[in-house]
Amino acid sequence: MLSHSATMHKIKFARRRFIMCAAAAAIAVAAASAPVVRDAQAQTVQWQELRRDDLGFRIEMPGNPTIEETKGLPRENLIRSIDAKAEYDQVSLEVGYAAYKNVSIDEFIKSFRSGLSVLGSPIDENSLTINGFPAREFTVAPGIVDGAYYRFVFVGNAVFPIQAVGGSSSNPTIRRFVDSFRMLMSTK
Repeated sequence: MLSHSATMHKIKFARRRFIMCAAAAAIAVAAASAPVVRDAQAQTVQWQELRRDDLGFRIEMPGNPTIEETKGLPRENLIRSIDAKAEYDQVSLEVGYAAYKNVSIDEFIKSFRSGLSVLGSPIDENSLTINGFPAREFTVAPGIVDGAYYRFVFVGNAVFPIQAVGGSSSNPTIRRFVDSFRMLMSTK
């Protein structure tokens, strides 16, 4: 059995890795934000429901999202994660599921805030509930990236991240994506 300090070290390592990945993704999106010529076919992409009964959520996404699954190593806090990604209207859309051995909402949010600070943009943060589950949302003003929106829903030791990078939170594409997210379960 691991000591408390060894466990805390592993949790901090996993968080640092998450923060670095989030920062790298934000920088990659910023680098790729050069003007893009959209053709007529790109404008007609069909939105469809991505429903994961096994994970307990549904959301609408444009086209056919790319889905990736990652399994954590035995020594990591992460058990597994599943991410669905799509690009539409110059916005990167992603929804996911991450199961942890244990997760502290406060520590998770603190680490995420720290990662966002590298963007150097004003950040609005709000607490809310989704089907009775605690959630937190972050809106990042344009700066290094054209703007970003993040929402995290916490269900036990699982986190459901919903994110859109490349536009303001009032962008119709972002609003449709984020507002379509539903948990298929509730706390009741």
